[in-house]
Amino acid sequence: MINSLLIFVLNWQPFFFEDQKLKQDYHPPLNIPLILAANFGELRSNHFHMGLDFKTNAKEGYSLHSIDEGYIARVTVSPYGYGRVVYINHPGGITSVYGHCQRLTGKLEEKVKEFQIRTKSSEADLYFQPNELPMKRGEVFALSGNTGASSGPHLHFEVRDTYTEEAINPLKFGFKIEDNRSPNLYNVKIYGLDEYGYLCPKKEKEYSLKGKGGGYTIGNGTVLIPANYAKKRTGDIMGGIGFALNGVDKFDAASNNCGLYGTTLIVDGDTIMHQEIDRVSFSQTRFLNTYTDYSAFHAGRKYHKAFHSETNPLTVYKTKTKGILKIEPGKSYEVKYVAFDFKGNKSVVEFTLKVDEGEANSDASVINNPDYVNPKKGWEQNWDNASVILPENCAFEPFPKKVSFNGASVYVSASSLPVQAAFTVRMKALSDVPKHQQYLAVKRSHGYSALKTSVVGDYLEAESKYFGEINVQVDDAGPYIKSVNVSGTVDSRKSSQLVWKMGDYRSGLMNYGLWIDGEWRVLDYESKGDYAFFELKDTTPGRHEMKIVAKDYCGNETTEVFVVVIL
Repeated sequence: MINSLLIFVLNWQPFFFEDQKLKQDYHPPLNIPLILAANFGELRSNHFHMGLDFKTNAKEGYSLHSIDEGYIARVTVSPYGYGRVVYINHPGGITSVYGHCQRLTGKLEEKVKEFQIRTKSSEADLYFQPNELPMKRGEVFALSGNTGASSGPHLHFEVRDTYTEEAINPLKFGFKIEDNRSPNLYNVKIYGLDEYGYLCPKKEKEYSLKGKGGGYTIGNGTVLIPANYAKKRTGDIMGGIGFALNGVDKFDAASNNCGLYGTTLIVDGDTIMHQEIDRVSFSQTRFLNTYTDYSAFHAGRKYHKAFHSETNPLTVYKTKTKGILKIEPGKSYEVKYVAFDFKGNKSVVEFTLKVDEGEANSDASVINNPDYVNPKKGWEQNWDNASVILPENCAFEPFPKKVSFNGASVYVSASSLPVQAAFTVRMKALSDVPKHQQYLAVKRSHGYSALKTSVVGDYLEAESKYFGEINVQVDDAGPYIKSVNVSGTVDSRKSSQLVWKMGDYRSGLMNYGLWIDGEWRVLDYESKGDYAFFELKDTTPGRHEMKIVAKDYCGNETTEVFVVVIL
């Protein structure tokens, strides 16, 4: 084992050198105080938060500034995700990203509009050469907003490695954000683990913490766990236990709960695990579901595990071991668990861990149980009219082969388990409905969610990233289009936009278009709330015929015509 002081130096010295290398005189992305609503690495549903969310006083329309010289490399306009988002490449191999923009400005706006009109598409994903849209340090290119999957006006700001596209913690680049507060800690969990770092079924205990001001403990300072949390040695192979810590961090200027930057687990003076969320690859961000305690996360507790399985590729772990503590019945261990933020503020949990007298666990890992799916291997189940194909690395943990088909629905394990790599479901299409009007859907907590479905002969085929019940649904109705403020007369002095509700209840909205007096025009659409917008500044006063056409994924189409007099 490595002495805790030594591992601290080994892990933090490169960090300090890299930090000094990255810190430069960057222009802030906003010209208002930088106050965080969320930080980098915060635990979100199915992903790490890949940037910083800056507050914009609950308003839209603040100027966005390029943090350095460079050029606009990409812009995306979408009703989903980051909405309107701009990517700027800078010297030194970094890319700054600005999401949820209200609108674009200058030459960038002109180029996007030209593309939209030419392709008759309100959505866009454009790439530019270095000489097309050069940027100066501090130059304005867009206004802050609330587009895409944003729950309120703010700037989502990222810094990426231009070449690998990994997201890097923007706090490493010296932006001035005050932080003098230690993390708040709430719970510790202890798990029984096999030799691969996978969870032993029904072996986990949760403890509440008490303390404040950076110092915490459990109860009277001693924790007793059963002897069977210890794992009997089989040859040179031995499992043990793992720890997880539930806590949040707060910055000086806001009360928002942000995520922990890192944790260090020290037992009897040796560092078992040290981790820092400083870089995350987009291809690996879904491993958040195994970095945290998945079931606890969906109950509102954000645990950071100090261990991982052998199939976890995240680079946030800074020690070579999996974080498994090998214990023996009847013995005691002194535990020091440290949580820290980027500025070095820390909170410490200290307690004595006692292992009860008795027999250690001699059960073989469930990874070798034929009734379980091995995460490293694929598995397939076929019936006469349906099949399920689970690829390699489909899941994060071994899970029971609870897959069935009742003639109408396929049931794949439990909906409470997370999926890593999408699995394939194939079901025979209904014989009394045209195939193009059918699609597969997975049951979620809010109802059924449509899956992108292909017709393959007499079968429907789709991929799902959620376990649970999957069946065939029918969509024979087109999308809905309803006026919100589009009446006979609209006063442009009182309303800046024409607004419709537009969406699809079944297979989902695939595309849409707006024609005014026979001419195609840009129609902005927001998936949250299913709203479509047209900016009145983009047309002239007078009488106009407005036609909206919307199409869903099953090919159903809806056309609505509105006659409007604009004052």
